[in-house]
Amino acid sequence: MKTKSTIIFLLILIPIFVHAQKNITLSYNLKKGHQYSLAIKNNQTITMDMMGQSMTLKQISETVQEITIADVDESNNITLNLTYRKMKLNQNAMGMEINYDSEKPDESSNPMVQQVAASLNEIIGKTVSLEIDRFGNAIKNNMSEMLDNNQSLAGFETGMLNVYSDKPVTIGESWVVSLKPDPQSDFVINSTYKLEGIKGKTATVSFEGAITGTEMKGQKASIKGTMIGRSQVDTQTGWVLSSTLNQVIEMEMEQEGTKIPMKMNSVIEMNSK
Repeated sequence: MKTKSTIIFLLILIPIFVHAQKNITLSYNLKKGHQYSLAIKNNQTITMDMMGQSMTLKQISETVQEITIADVDESNNITLNLTYRKMKLNQNAMGMEINYDSEKPDESSNPMVQQVAASLNEIIGKTVSLEIDRFGNAIKNNMSEMLDNNQSLAGFETGMLNVYSDKPVTIGESWVVSLKPDPQSDFVINSTYKLEGIKGKTATVSFEGAITGTEMKGQKASIKGTMIGRSQVDTQTGWVLSSTLNQVIEMEMEQEGTKIPMKMNSVIEMNSK
């Protein structure tokens, strides 16, 4: 009878233990001085209407960004320094092609190519700082210094660094996050993250979100869009090992009384090491 009671007790205990094992607190546990390298590829198509004419711009950009953990304070708030090390850009608009490689200076006499190269050359080697809490919520940044050059910080503004729940989550559980990635704009990304599974020391997190806004860099701009993606996360550090993102943004900007409709389709892939 004792043996039978023991077996019944174990049968009851096993599902409780298995369920408990699925709970996990995801957060950033980063060490000062550690460095990561992000390789990001953005395949983007932009269509816009200007003065009654439709224009399609296709571009593929590849960047290598170095992330240094500059500081971790007593509250586990983390300061990250991001530096662009390499960049490639292939852009085609109305039959005009522009190629840029930061490691291979282009001696083209085309003024447009020279202008693009000069703008991108300013970014290489420049460092941007970002402070986040241990769950990935932004505390402060100086991204505007880079955004003033009309360049984005692919990897941060697209949600490539996850924002985690401040409570333990189980497999299949979701949490909601609201982000304002550009300090010069009012557009907001409302996202839902979901813990899809855990294998060894790697968690799979999916996310989808809606983008809305009415202003960009001080100008009226009706913005709406969607994003959906999936990332692989190191459960010990919270760092995103790889991520894919599909993003669609529709925008209507107004310049000197003229409205310019625009649509951007992006497929972004990131790998970290």
